[in-house]
Amino acid sequence: MQPIHLAATHIDVSVDPDAGARIASMCISGVEFLVPPTDDPLTWGCYPMAPYAGRVRNAQFRFNGKVHDLRANAEPHALHGTVYNRAWRVVERSEKSISMTISLGADWPMLGRATHTVSVTDTSVLCELRIEADEAMPAHIGWHPWFRSSAQVVTDFGAMLQRDPFGIATEKRVAVPNGAVDDCFIDSGEYPRVTINDVTIEIVSDCSHWVRFDSPEGTVCIEPQSGAPNQINDSPIVIAPGSPLVRRMEFRRL
Repeated sequence: MQPIHLAATHIDVSVDPDAGARIASMCISGVEFLVPPTDDPLTWGCYPMAPYAGRVRNAQFRFNGKVHDLRANAEPHALHGTVYNRAWRVVERSEKSISMTISLGADWPMLGRATHTVSVTDTSVLCELRIEADEAMPAHIGWHPWFRSSAQVVTDFGAMLQRDPFGIATEKRVAVPNGAVDDCFIDSGEYPRVTINDVTIEIVSDCSHWVRFDSPEGTVCIEPQSGAPNQINDSPIVIAPGSPLVRRMEFRRL
């Protein structure tokens, strides 16, 4: 399937269901904000992460007394879920909105599905990510937008979660450092802002945690997540049939 175009005044978005239901392009007031396609599905556009986001320690998690193995796509850890590199099915579509769904797949041990809805207004790009379970399971979701190297990014976080020697965020709060980071943050003051060519957007979300990654190439990721990386081990949100996990994100033109 070809990417699907959504448009409103000042907003032009391309959504690619076959590439993990990601936003492949996002032009706001004529300015492209996202990194274009690369050979690595982890490194471009803006994709949903489910049923876990960020790293899962040693590609394993324990639930109901049983240890489950995940695919170690960031050795020795698992990274960013099971749906970012698979084709999703379109279930609803209009000129300004698209809704896509997918099973959690063979790399996840419980039965369930994800639904990603992307909509545009004259001033915003709106995303909703939902995980529904056919059986009790831990769940952790979020988005991974890659902003171009020309982006100026301002974040206002109250604390950072210290990483352990293996690169996994712990629950210990530490001061926010200066300089480039690849870390998880909490207690957001003002929402993160991204400016390219004098066009500024803010990233609005009901997610509790944010990961910021300043890549060596100059691109920047600001990732709203429902919890810290490795949350499905440390402090899992447990969902069950009829009790989905739902989070929302908005790219809002200022």
